[in-house]
Amino acid sequence: MNMKIVFNESLFEDLKASLEWDGREKIVYLLCNCTQYKNSIKLLPYKLIVPEEKDYISRSAGHIKIDRKFITSVFKKAVEECADVIWVHIHPEGAGGEFSLVDKHHEPILMRHIAEQVKGVYNASMVFSNDCSELDSWFYDRENDELVPVEKIIVVGKNDLKVFIPTGSQSQAGNRVENLRYDRTIKAFGKQAVEMLSYLDVGIVGASALGGPSSEMVARDGFKSTAFCDPDIIDETNLNRLIGTCPDDIGRSKVEFYAEYAKKINPDVKVSCFKKSFYDDEVQQAFAQVDILLGCVDSEVRLSINSLAMANRIPYFDMGAAIVRKDGKVQFKGGQVYSIIPGRNVCLECSGVFNNLKSRFWSEAKKEKERSMGYLKDEEDNDSHPLVSHLDYVIAGFGYHEMLSYIWGQGTEHFKVYIDMVKSKTSVAGIETGGCMYCRDLLGQGDKVSAYVPQKDEELNVPNNLFEKQPTDQPVAAVIEEEQSEEPVESEV
Repeated sequence: MNMKIVFNESLFEDLKASLEWDGREKIVYLLCNCTQYKNSIKLLPYKLIVPEEKDYISRSAGHIKIDRKFITSVFKKAVEECADVIWVHIHPEGAGGEFSLVDKHHEPILMRHIAEQVKGVYNASMVFSNDCSELDSWFYDRENDELVPVEKIIVVGKNDLKVFIPTGSQSQAGNRVENLRYDRTIKAFGKQAVEMLSYLDVGIVGASALGGPSSEMVARDGFKSTAFCDPDIIDETNLNRLIGTCPDDIGRSKVEFYAEYAKKINPDVKVSCFKKSFYDDEVQQAFAQVDILLGCVDSEVRLSINSLAMANRIPYFDMGAAIVRKDGKVQFKGGQVYSIIPGRNVCLECSGVFNNLKSRFWSEAKKEKERSMGYLKDEEDNDSHPLVSHLDYVIAGFGYHEMLSYIWGQGTEHFKVYIDMVKSKTSVAGIETGGCMYCRDLLGQGDKVSAYVPQKDEELNVPNNLFEKQPTDQPVAAVIEEEQSEEPVESEV
């Protein structure tokens, strides 16, 4: 089982502040949303529940007990909100960010008991070192009755990404960037920055003119894994711009080609490919698990990517390239990159930059009605637009640069990078909005948010019901009964 926890920056800072050492151990509870695909689970914390002094049975420098009634109230709240729970405590100075022997004895007992009493609620635990520089975390796998180390904890900030590898994570083992293939990259950006990439999972939607160069850069920089999505095959008109392709590749799946291409470049990278539409249920579930999204599409699919990214706290970098020819001359050659960072209160929805694409989510009956009233005109086929490799490589390079700048905290808070190669001009622009339902209400809601896909009925597919998609194992009103457990939450050194 692969397990990760993804925070927003403000909640993570509030968590550390609530645990600030006062000479005695403390504990804090987190309510979380969740997204799941096969054996991968991502928890998305959204609320702190901080015990008051009266809720502790005892508390000292190396020992803590919390009243079971308080634990019951936490899980009642989780049941009411269809949430999962993480509890977090801090160790005294010198103990480090690692579960103690007492933790290892008591927490499995408590987790097993909770799983028996509260159906459908996942529970996990974290522990911080005294200065919060190190941490450890595990998750209770109720099906196999075992504790699973959390692979990584990610903090999505407005201007950077932080990655914490728990002490017990398998990712701690071995040095991930010792290979000489990273020598020049390390000289440019430093070993710590390059190693950070090796922990991240990237999703690339669109394995064509922009997706090809993006897949190569991701493979060469040693990201942990790459997931590709594109239903198309390579045809002869693609050969002028699809990096690495040749006539023998005509008829091959684009995602299978680039998955193989990435493995040739870097045998260590894990790849998965989906020869399906991004609207497919499995694709939506799989891509909700990635850490970074690169959008390399020229269609309305980017609005669906935007929705999924915001719901699952995934930084999303949308790229687009275009050539405009008029009166026998190239009037424009260039493109743009949009940085959609959960928490910045701006996305493709509230910015309105692709409002013209929303009609593509309407049913055929709705479209026909709008055409008859003169409100909708048929658009040109994107496949007929002029496209060339050198433009795609430039735009993909800018998009990749924006992604790295954000990950490493070296960029700014701008929303758009605009590239005009005819005028040899590059500009950036920010945008402020009041937020929208994606930036505000659906942010970090995980599987509770329905996929933004084309409708078959008369209604535009904007999920007004924030909780349209309920957990499959919806919890019932079960709580922890005090008399059923002899084990309070306890931690000591």
